[in-house]
Formats: sequence, C-alpha cells, structure tokens
Amino acid sequence: MPKHATQSQLAQELEQTFRDTEALLGVSIAVHDLKQAFVDSQGKSLLNIIRRRHRRPVCQIVHDHRCIDHCMGHVNRQVSKRSEPLKHCCWKQVMEVAIGLHIDQQHVATIFAGQFRLPDPQLPIDPRWEQAYRKLRLADPAWLDSCGRMLKVMGQGMLARIAACQSQAQPSDRKSQITRWLRDHACDDSSLEDLASTLYLSVSRTSHLVRQLFGHSFRQLLQQQRLEQARHLLLTTDQTTEIIANKVGMQSPYHFNRAFKQNYGIPPGRFRREARNEA
Repeated sequence: MPKHATQSQLAQELEQTFRDTEALLGVSIAVHDLKQAFVDSQGKSLLNIIRRRHRRPVCQIVHDHRCIDHCMGHVNRQVSKRSEPLKHCCWKQVMEVAIGLHIDQQHVATIFAGQFRLPDPQLPIDPRWEQAYRKLRLADPAWLDSCGRMLKVMGQGMLARIAACQSQAQPSDRKSQITRWLRDHACDDSSLEDLASTLYLSVSRTSHLVRQLFGHSFRQLLQQQRLEQARHLLLTTDQTTEIIANKVGMQSPYHFNRAFKQNYGIPPGRFRREARNEA
C-alpha cells in the first residue's frame, strides 16, 4: 500500500489486515473504537461494520444487556488499567483475549479476539447455545497470551498507519481546519489535547503538524489568535483591558499587557487611544 493512501484505500487495507489475521490465527476479531481512533480526517469510521460486533454464533444467540455490560463495561475498564492483553470469560463461559490500544498512554480502543471454550466449564452450558459452544476451539492460555501480544503489535501499528496517512492527506485542508478551530476556541480554556481530539490525531502528532504547517508552536498560535481578538475588542468596545484579557483567555492582566506590547509594539491602553485619535 502506498504511503499516501486515500481514506478508502486505508479502510480497505485495515479490513484486509483483519481478515488475513483472522485466517492466520483462526480467530474472530471485533473492535471497540472507544475514542474514535479508527476514523479518517473527516471523522468517518475506517472500520468495516462487521468489525464493530462479535460475530460468533454463541454471541448472536441471546445477545442482551449482560453481553453489553461485560464487554463494553467490565472488560474495557479492566483493559484500560493494564498494558498486557487480558484473557476474560463472559457469562456464557466463552473465553476471549482483549487487547487495549493506546495513543499517548490513553486507552482509545479495544481489540477482542476469540472465541474459545473452557476445558472444564464451571456451570452447565445453556442448551440454547450448547451446540455452538461445543464447536468452539479449546482455550489454551499460553497460546492466547502469544496471540494477544501479536494483536497488540498489529493494532498499535494500525493506529500509527492511520496517523501517518492523516498527516499526509490534504495539508491545506488541515491548515484551514486548524485555523478555524483556533478562531472558534482560542478564547476558551482550550488545549493541544482538545485540538488533537478534533483532528483525530495523537497529541504528539498534532504538535508536529501545527509546527509543520504554521512554523510556530501551538502555544504561540493560540496566543497570537487571542491577541488578535483582544485587538478587535479594543477597537470596537469600551471594555477595560482587564475584562478584555479575561474574555480572550488571558487571565493575568500583566501577562496580557506584556504579550500585547511584544506583539504590537505598544501597550493595549495606548493602542486604543492612538487608534481612536487617528479615527
């Protein structure tokens, strides 16, 4: 696959990798995309719809709140607390391995691979899915550990691939998107993490992209946008510099005055007076 893959090509590449891995390992793979990590630059999912649910017959028979509570709730909470894959057994006594994927140490998605039957179930198997259960592969804890480690590498590699493709795709659109975001959010209590979430990129990748596109750091761009909005308020309102500083997200009047003078050459009060005298 070329480095500069289109979003459609990237989605096809990911799905083919999932299918090849399923065939190689003899497992069924589902993905819980908790933080929209598997999305394109427009926020559209890159995952085939079949990846978003557990497809084995045992899961499809009597799929209720207990299934959702276990996988979406309990398992994801457990995975978020650990770096190693998790072997888990659901209320139907079906075993899977769950692998947490991370961006900047944040748990963003979980891969589920299974399913397997227990060698000695603790409870009788429900007759409604007993036949399907008996057809499952017998769980081998050591093999599941190895499988989990391989899927961890695969999943993290996918996230890196997505980030690389997104950073290369349509840089002019990215620049416009970041510019609009700064204009809309500069006066909020916004952070690089918030911008990264909007772009569906990691924090480190977003920081690099901002500097690559603008030649300045995120903090510098944020301050510049705040100063431009402060300049507009100085020209169009009678609000005090303290109120304006607070409105544009610069809580310290001293810091605001100092930054404004560094950027425009004169303090904000003098800037307002001279602008009005010229008018």
